Amino acid sequence: MKRKILAGLLTLCMAAGMAVPAAAATTPAEQEPGAEGPKYTLQDHVLNEANNWDISDELIMPGESFTIQYKLDKVFRDCSCVTADYQYWKYVTYYTFYNAALYLGDPNTNAPHTPRFVEEYQLKDSVPDLSKLEPISEEYNAVDIMFGGNYEELQKEIGDNEIYENVKGQLEALANDPSASVRMNIGYVNNTGLPMLFVTTNQGGPVSSDELEDVEGWHVGHGGISWAYRYTGYSNIRFFEPYYEINYEGVEDYFTEEELAALPNRYYVQREEQQLVFPNPTRAGYHFREWSAPGYDGLILNMDETVTVEDGATIVTFDWEHNMGPYYYNAKDRTLTPKFDRGDTVTFNPNGGALKDGEKAVREIDETGTEDSKFFDVSTVAPVREGYTFAGWSFSPSGERNSIIANTANSDWFADWESYYRSLQYGENPASTSIYDIQLYAVWEKNVTELTDSDTNVSISLTDGVPEDATLSADTIAQESVLGSRPELKEELPGLLSIYDISVRQNGETLEIKDNPMTVKIPLNDHLKGYKYYQAVYLGDPLERFDAVVEGDFLVFETDH
Repeated sequence: MKRKILAGLLTLCMAAGMAVPAAAATTPAEQEPGAEGPKYTLQDHVLNEANNWDISDELIMPGESFTIQYKLDKVFRDCSCVTADYQYWKYVTYYTFYNAALYLGDPNTNAPHTPRFVEEYQLKDSVPDLSKLEPISEEYNAVDIMFGGNYEELQKEIGDNEIYENVKGQLEALANDPSASVRMNIGYVNNTGLPMLFVTTNQGGPVSSDELEDVEGWHVGHGGISWAYRYTGYSNIRFFEPYYEINYEGVEDYFTEEELAALPNRYYVQREEQQLVFPNPTRAGYHFREWSAPGYDGLILNMDETVTVEDGATIVTFDWEHNMGPYYYNAKDRTLTPKFDRGDTVTFNPNGGALKDGEKAVREIDETGTEDSKFFDVSTVAPVREGYTFAGWSFSPSGERNSIIANTANSDWFADWESYYRSLQYGENPASTSIYDIQLYAVWEKNVTELTDSDTNVSISLTDGVPEDATLSADTIAQESVLGSRPELKEELPGLLSIYDISVRQNGETLEIKDNPMTVKIPLNDHLKGYKYYQAVYLGDPLERFDAVVEGDFLVFETDH
């Protein structure tokens, strides 16, 4: 609503003949918050009757103007003086342009554009250049503004046609006479680069006055119409920094370097609403209470800002009208510190794996407000590890399969933790944990990749995996061809039953598989059945032997290549 009123006043001002500074008459420019500066839309600030010529609560941003709009006052007053023909004149008409000029200082001095008072106590690095408060001047022709070439009302007031014509002639001459115009300052453009307030002004006396010459029948020596200009000056200007810095203490243990770099590091002096988002840190055995500036518990900027906590973050919302302006004296650099209270937490140890991006190792136990306030859904945190499948969380660092926490739907699991914690007090490292912080460890199961040759039905199971498009080749080889090339095998391998060429291939190329534990299964064909003892032999140099056992319809042995 305020913007609409100002816009209407600006239109009225233009219709009355006051110039609008070119610097502020352009299309509003949006500036995004960041290193380049605050976010605001350029606007004009007009001192006028509607605001009682007081804009002390309006933040004047760099590039914006502040100008004054006069008030035309018309007064009829009885005259007790005698006219030239010794007749009593009923009244004299007075026109006065109140607040028709704006000066930072006294226009009757050699420093009319120098403010009487300049407040700089909100500045820390900047020095305002007052010469960059650029004056805006306007030329007034009072007669033209008052009558605009229409003298009908004046004719009614005078009555006598001869006197009216004489007065009208003088007025028309003044309206078209450049020397009858007065040039005065009506405002300034803030090109200092600093936000500012135009705080106080004092009204001064007449800048100039003009009268009509004596007209027969009119008041001797004064004429029938007079006018005067008045001004506003002796100003007080308050400057601010474009932004103030936000620093931190005691946060290094709770955030990564990237997270530290992303913390809000400044807030701006601007009219538009700002939001600062501070991620809430987590601490084992503690609950986060608040971000706090020293001496201002519950507030961050100490400007009665709105503070909300949601999704693990503290959100500070403020603008000039509701928060910054009324508490401008608190605009300064801030140093923030996280505050904690003792409380139950869970620490997730990935145990050889890694937590997913964005997941925190330490989490506060969700105090639901119910009777079972120790509930915390541990299943929502699932780490990752190449070659393994996450099987659950355990109190035990060794992660035995039977120690996995199966149900956290009630506080029974918390009682289990307390029992386990007490047992740790007699263990190897009792100081490594706290009753307030539940230590959980990831349990992993090795991934197994199975490959089968569809022709021979030979298969292998690998624990470290192979490329997804890998295939198994397992062909039988005639014994005569092998023994013919290596006759020594006849003595070293008595009772030789079958020879297989087994390899893993990708795109027709053989892959080297070593140091990869695997299980090999060979179909128990008829010529292999009926033996009490089996042995698999790798025909390398030297030979490698592996015990093989019968499992159903297969001979099974283990190797790592």
